[in-house]
Amino acid sequence: MLSSWEEIWIADSNFLRRPDVQPFTVPAKRDQKPFGASDPGYWIVGQGSLMIDQMRALHDAGVLFGVGCDAPLLPWGSHLELQRMVAAGLTPLEAIRAGTLESMRILGHDAELGSIEAGKLANLIILEPGAEPWRDIRDTRRIREVILGGKLVDRAELLTNGER
Repeated sequence: MLSSWEEIWIADSNFLRRPDVQPFTVPAKRDQKPFGASDPGYWIVGQGSLMIDQMRALHDAGVLFGVGCDAPLLPWGSHLELQRMVAAGLTPLEAIRAGTLESMRILGHDAELGSIEAGKLANLIILEPGAEPWRDIRDTRRIREVILGGKLVDRAELLTNGER
């Protein structure tokens, strides 16, 4: 299923070149194919490479990042985003900070979320023994326990019942 901007882009191949859109679109994007184009390899490899290059340039300029996934049915999306941040030049700790405190600052919720401090909500993941995400960001996937609102989440029950 395509989102509305993708449908517009496919229906109007000049959409990104329109005078009201062009000033807000980097040249590399204006010259690319729309998402529904027939070359999925390009979108998996080429588009990902472009995103990493853009993130590297922004990071080098001192821009802070947050992590967000627009596909809630892809629970691993945030992990992939962290990996791309590291590929773009952020250290694993910078990527972890982007996924925690910086994300909450961007949303205006850093007073109650984003770091472990007295008085903040207890939303945590506990990683498996031996996981070292500060060395290998892929270790963020090695989740042993989840604590949400100070309560341990029964992950097996979630998987069994299909709830989120």
